[in-house]
This record gives sequence, C-alpha cells and structure tokens, in this order.
Amino acid sequence: MLRVTTASAVRAVSAFKPAARYSPVAIRSYSEAFKKKEKAQEEVFFRQREQEEIKKLREALAKKELEAEELRQAKSSNGKSPNGKSPNGKA
Repeated sequence: MLRVTTASAVRAVSAFKPAARYSPVAIRSYSEAFKKKEKAQEEVFFRQREQEEIKKLREALAKKELEAEELRQAKSSNGKSPNGKSPNGKA
C-alpha cells in the first residue's frame, strides 16, 4: 500500500513540471534583442532632445544677432547708443 501511495505522489508532483524548458540560448537572444531595441529607443529619445536644444539655441542666436544689428543701426544713424548716451559718455 505504501508503494502505491508513493508512486501516485511522484506522478502528481511530476505533473506540475513546466511543459517546455527554455534553453539559455533562447533567453540570451531575447535579452540581446531587448537590449538592442532599448538602446535604439534611447538613441531616438536623445536625438530628439538634442534637436530641440539646437532649435532653441538657433532661435536665441537669431534673436541676439537681430539685437546686435539694431544696435549697429542705431549707432550709425545718430552716433548715440539706444539708451540715449553718446559713445564717449556725454549726453
């Protein structure tokens, strides 16, 4: 009787084993593919951030160039700076 109980218990435990075993190669290739995809997504993200920064810097540069041109025109038109003072410091 003990023999029958032990045999049925062993069969019951073996029923809970996973049906398919995963090979380390399959897991590694999945992991490598995931890493490649993640790296590609990071590169896209940082490229977009860099493009946004470049756009902001170009806009700031254009604004500064416009201000510099306005200052040059104001100086050449009346010999005074835009704040009302002459270049030599006299009003």
